[in-house]
Amino acid sequence: IRSATFIYSLEPYGEGLFHVVSAQAPVGRTSFGVISCSMPYYTGELNATEAMIIIENAKTSVTKVVFIAIVPDQAVQFLPLAHEEGLFTSAYQVIGSEAV
Repeated sequence: IRSATFIYSLEPYGEGLFHVVSAQAPVGRTSFGVISCSMPYYTGELNATEAMIIIENAKTSVTKVVFIAIVPDQAVQFLPLAHEEGLFTSAYQVIGSEAV
């Protein structure tokens, strides 16, 4: 894997995982890249329009490996939308953090 798209929420858990993974990327391979797709943390209902933009960005990324690091209360809203938008097909390899 030369690169991965990293979908994460802008809160301590998602940002922490993103920073650890992106900091470790150069250690393993100098040509490895982490493409950031951050999303705001919502305490209530997920903004579906914004989430669909993030999903579309991940789908059109140069890499077809997607890592998702969001907290459980966002995951229950985001993952069904990602499925509806075609992110969970054989065209992509999707990896979820332990919270997902």
